[in-house]
Amino acid sequence: MAADQDRIRRRRLFRRLDGTTPLQQLMADIREGSLDVVVVYKVDRLTRSLADFARMVELFDAQRVSFAAVTQQFNTTTSMGG
Repeated sequence: MAADQDRIRRRRLFRRLDGTTPLQQLMADIREGSLDVVVVYKVDRLTRSLADFARMVELFDAQRVSFAAVTQQFNTTTSMGG
């Protein structure tokens, strides 16, 4: 993405009136290719299930989406991971 096309979308996700959960919203955005990076405060703010997190990371990889946790040493935006 060119510098003039870079966008940062900061969202505090809330349950929508149609019942869509914030996680469903996030996964839909990733599947449609509208996100490049997902940044969370801590991994457990995204999910508390290791199995769910592993599936999410697979989707992130498939969609070329990087992931970073601000307060933890987890970062897929660089090859060093941190």
